[in-house]
Amino acid sequence: MRKYFTLFILFAITASFASGQEKKTTTGIKAGVNMTTFRTPVEYDTYEIFHKGGAAFGFFVERTVGKKFAIEASFLYSQMGGKIEDLDFGRENFRFNYFSVPLVLKYNIFPEVRVFAGPQCDFLIRATNRNKQAPDYDVTTRTKDIDLGWTAGVETWAAKKVGIGARYMSGTKDVSTRPGTYTCMNEGIQVYASIKMFNKKKKK
Repeated sequence: MRKYFTLFILFAITASFASGQEKKTTTGIKAGVNMTTFRTPVEYDTYEIFHKGGAAFGFFVERTVGKKFAIEASFLYSQMGGKIEDLDFGRENFRFNYFSVPLVLKYNIFPEVRVFAGPQCDFLIRATNRNKQAPDYDVTTRTKDIDLGWTAGVETWAAKKVGIGARYMSGTKDVSTRPGTYTCMNEGIQVYASIKMFNKKKKK
């Protein structure tokens, strides 16, 4: 499925540059909150996983593709991670800070409402684990430095320059700091607000 998402996005980008229709490029800022956790392929008897809150902010660039479609790339600082109650290590609080780049194809189902989906690439900046033994232990070198995944969601632009949205995020790489002990992938929901700053129209 990830391959189909990627091919779909690449096709839309090619079509946007090849089309002779009027195109509009919009840039702006985006900020929101994450509620993330870890997804495991099997259930582990030794620990339980909980959600963790975080922040996300950055900017986006959007380019229209005809009347119904648009391509958007976002460049975000995004806090992810989760909480684990482990029988051996107790309560562990993992914080993964990423430079996140989702690239999505948007479709207007109504004039002010869009659905979207596409691939997402997360580049690890810093990873920490907070527990009773270590208040802020750096585990960056023990964590996967790049996570590839996908995202999908919906947004509305009821106001001309201000929009709100929500999206689901799912990673595909094992981000466990103990690969030999357990396997886990990033998963979460992001709720955000966007503000359009600049609009530029171009006819090829």
